[in-house]
Amino acid sequence: MDCNYSFVVVGRAVVIVSDADRLAMGTDVINSLLLAQLVANKKVQRNPARNWYDACLQVLDDFWVRHSRAQNTWRPPQDSSESAVDWINAAMGNGNLNEGQTIAAAVKRLAAVPGADPAIDMLRKHLQGDHVGASLEAVGALSNTRLLVVLAQSPNSLTSVYLEFQSHLEVGPNPFAQLYRASDMQGSICMRYDQAQLAEVIYGPVRKAIALKVQGKLEANVAVVIESEAPVN
Repeated sequence: MDCNYSFVVVGRAVVIVSDADRLAMGTDVINSLLLAQLVANKKVQRNPARNWYDACLQVLDDFWVRHSRAQNTWRPPQDSSESAVDWINAAMGNGNLNEGQTIAAAVKRLAAVPGADPAIDMLRKHLQGDHVGASLEAVGALSNTRLLVVLAQSPNSLTSVYLEFQSHLEVGPNPFAQLYRASDMQGSICMRYDQAQLAEVIYGPVRKAIALKVQGKLEANVAVVIESEAPVN
């Protein structure tokens, strides 16, 4: 995938889609990803100890066959001040995988989008939902921050990068540009990486049913990011 791609916010996820293929590939990716998040949100509401990303994958695994996965955890260095873009770029920007390099380059562009963009504002509000309970208990209380980036290489192929960590900070205007000092965080940063293919023989028979389930949720959860300037090659 070249630099001609768009960003679509889906709940607390950002989907990277080729401009040429956006309309053709968007429906299945967006609908299944939104359904997975809606189910995961309810499960975590009922049981806060439940891992949100695992709950998402439990839904997606019914239709998307994962063929690659990895996980890495680390503690931020003392006196560091880094963003999600820095972490993703360090993990994936210098690798041999084209998908990883594309995601690393894409999130750099995403971090430059103003927080006033309606789609970025929607993303921020979804992420703030993770912080509401903590803010009610005490100012500066720890809360989980969860960021999910999904690269849609084709209508039936996905690569995802997920970040989760605990922080005292409220979510900034653009969550990908927000800087975190080591003192703002507690515990480790967790990054998870997955690749999957759509199982059409399974998804096909339930495609319409899934579309109906999420139909009323699209307006409040899905928006295209508007970049003010074309990317420079």
